[in-house]
Amino acid sequence: MLHRTRPEEERASAQMPIISMDYGYFGEQSDPTHPQLPVLVMYDRRSGTIRARPMPVKGTGHPHCGRTVLQDIESLGYKRVVLKTDQEVSLIALAKSVRDAWSGEMVLEHSPKGQSRSNGEVERAVQSVHGLARTLKESLEQGIGSEIEPKAPAIEHAGTPLNLFSRSDKQDGMTAFMRLRGRPWRVPLPSFGESIEFMRRTRHKLESRWEPGIFLGVKEHTTEKIVGTKEGIYVVQSVRRRPEGERYDADMVKGIRGLPWMPKPEDEAAVELPEPITLRPEMPEVPAEPVQKDPRVGQQYRKHYIVKRDLEKYGHTAACPACDASRMGQRPGGVAHTQVCRERIEKALAEDPERRSRLECTEMRQNQRATEEIAQEEDRKRPRQEATDVRPPP
Repeated sequence: MLHRTRPEEERASAQMPIISMDYGYFGEQSDPTHPQLPVLVMYDRRSGTIRARPMPVKGTGHPHCGRTVLQDIESLGYKRVVLKTDQEVSLIALAKSVRDAWSGEMVLEHSPKGQSRSNGEVERAVQSVHGLARTLKESLEQGIGSEIEPKAPAIEHAGTPLNLFSRSDKQDGMTAFMRLRGRPWRVPLPSFGESIEFMRRTRHKLESRWEPGIFLGVKEHTTEKIVGTKEGIYVVQSVRRRPEGERYDADMVKGIRGLPWMPKPEDEAAVELPEPITLRPEMPEVPAEPVQKDPRVGQQYRKHYIVKRDLEKYGHTAACPACDASRMGQRPGGVAHTQVCRERIEKALAEDPERRSRLECTEMRQNQRATEEIAQEEDRKRPRQEATDVRPPP
């Protein structure tokens, strides 16, 4: 039976976008030979955008989880959203961490227990991603003439064609990308798993600037391409296709190394996809002259020091490098907290009667330092009195 959307739901959706998210597995979890990673699927009701992100763990146990969800929501361009999940503990924890790190207004909404139909939009999105991922996997296997592991990265790319080319049943004849950007997608893309060549940096002018790789996907908001090699995963801007008979290479496909949260296995510090590979100019840019600043205007004094017990009591902030290092048991080592994280911690300290005094001491120190510097600056600008020549009487 066809369930039609009620006018009340249409008006509510028009006032505030609703983003639903849920976990899904694309295989048998009980099979020890092929362990399955949880896949977080998000669906935006207003635009119809689908995001499918394999995660290392459920919840907030890894910095990649909260950071990826935050980036996907920010790419939609909304300032006020409703983030809808079921009552799974890991999903609620992830949603709260994203809400605390987001700069806009976010309202959390949970579906009733045992009522999976109340969050049926994201379940249909999971089915669409599952079907397209299976098609991409079978097409790649046919191209290389060999089977590949079930945990191949086809799942993350499966949401991209749905957003760029699929026209949903919203009766407007547009794709999800057109609803968000106001224009159709016009950048030609290779097939998933196709062997291509991408432009890379070189140390010498006579070195080849094109290197072979495997096309794994694209960033919708920047049109940058994701390429996999035996060294790791890269983000590039320029790719070119190979001749018809050289577009599939089984050895290159099976030799790809890297994951979304570990793009370069040899470099443990690399936890996110690198910056796009572009050509650098032959001549360096002329450095800008230093700007002289008035110490009374915009002076930055030492900020409030966030200690470990503050994070243990008020929680870690998603997409904050210092909080990620603390959560993983590492020392920040000079990594600063983000402005969003600092504002959240300072607000919590101001509302906590037991620790409010620490924040007040920091403010007093900043005010005292500002007063001293202003007084010193005024003394330097004050004209000096010339000493008079006074002779003693004879």
